[in-house]
Amino acid sequence: MKGNIMRTLNQSVLLGAATLFFVTVAQGQEDYEWYIGAGLGDSTYDSGVNSLTGTASLDEDDNTAKLFAGVSVNPNLAIELQYADLGEATLTGNDGDRFNINNQAFVFNTDNASISAEGETIGISALGLLPINDFVSAFARVGLHAWDVTGDVTTPDQRTEVEDDGTDVFFGAGVEIALIEQFRLRIEGEHYELDDEDVRSIGGSLLYRF
Repeated sequence: MKGNIMRTLNQSVLLGAATLFFVTVAQGQEDYEWYIGAGLGDSTYDSGVNSLTGTASLDEDDNTAKLFAGVSVNPNLAIELQYADLGEATLTGNDGDRFNINNQAFVFNTDNASISAEGETIGISALGLLPINDFVSAFARVGLHAWDVTGDVTTPDQRTEVEDDGTDVFFGAGVEIALIEQFRLRIEGEHYELDDEDVRSIGGSLLYRF
């Protein structure tokens, strides 16, 4: 219950701050440029798992997806709100297989066991843009995100679900390319901190500027 309350509070604070900013901008000046977009990419979840033995297997690579909306305050600065599915990491093993998590040793005590962690996040960030020519701009971002990780421990006899959440920094960099009319293509790498773990992603997004 406490984790759900804190997660809701973290997300509410970020959403409240973003809503207040966007409303203030909308009321203060009408010539700001607004945009929406969506993206897909590949993610790597640095789970802190290592030193596997026996048949234990670790898969930290998955796909990521995100939705976002933002406002260009001027040609060199934008503020953006986003939701992202960070993908999943999965560890599997059998009875007697060993592994470490953040330098702590563990051992599977049954066959056909698996441990998985899946993350999602809501974040707000500032983007600094540097036009290279009339069609291409380089950009970098830094922001805060409220994340939620759901973990599953599964054996042939039972399944246990655990959750963790928090608020951390995320950042990224990439290029934005002008396409036809108001459409833009982004290619970007991002890094999300999750307490002692992190997720790295690289992908592309399509956005529409109003």
